[in-house]
Amino acid sequence: MGMRADEHRSMLVTALVDDYSPQRGFRGEHGLSRSGENTREIGLHPAALAAAGSRALVVKDLREIASGAWLAPAAARKDGSTASERYRRIRAGVELRDEFEEELSLLVVEGGALSIFTGCAHRGIGNIVADALSRFPGLRLNAVIGGFHLVDARGEDLERASSDLAGRRPERVFCSHCTGMPGYAALLRALPTEPRWLHCGAAVEL
Repeated sequence: MGMRADEHRSMLVTALVDDYSPQRGFRGEHGLSRSGENTREIGLHPAALAAAGSRALVVKDLREIASGAWLAPAAARKDGSTASERYRRIRAGVELRDEFEEELSLLVVEGGALSIFTGCAHRGIGNIVADALSRFPGLRLNAVIGGFHLVDARGEDLERASSDLAGRRPERVFCSHCTGMPGYAALLRALPTEPRWLHCGAAVEL
């Protein structure tokens, strides 16, 4: 993308995760993961956010953070999907399903093309890609990169998500972790070009 690591000394973090033992109790209104009767904290603790001070940015609208690089807020769920019951949060002492309203994506525009970097895509990979393309109409979709959170999808939902992504005609797709093996297999079937599975140490040149 024409960026040299030695010329950029800032770090962008779109999601911070901390794990705590359930025995220590819930602290603050942040993320939880429930599996049956077992619940563990996976969200950003309020103390960590406070310690970040001015380095932490709250992104509610499209925000340019460098030339051609934008942070996009959580995409609307226009496909009618809902968040998994497994992910929870506490508000005013009440445990609720986590809708991941704080989820961000990184959009990079270069040479008339758009590259989309997701986190875990809890809002739906199709929704995120559609939202990004609507913000930069007329650009070709160079790459979609990240976790696509298809690990919880099954049957028709899985096929619909992979077909929807294929319909956006990305030139390249790089997926990882929460895409899941069934999700990767569905992408292999749906996409005209073979998606690449990202692993630790992998390098991607855009």
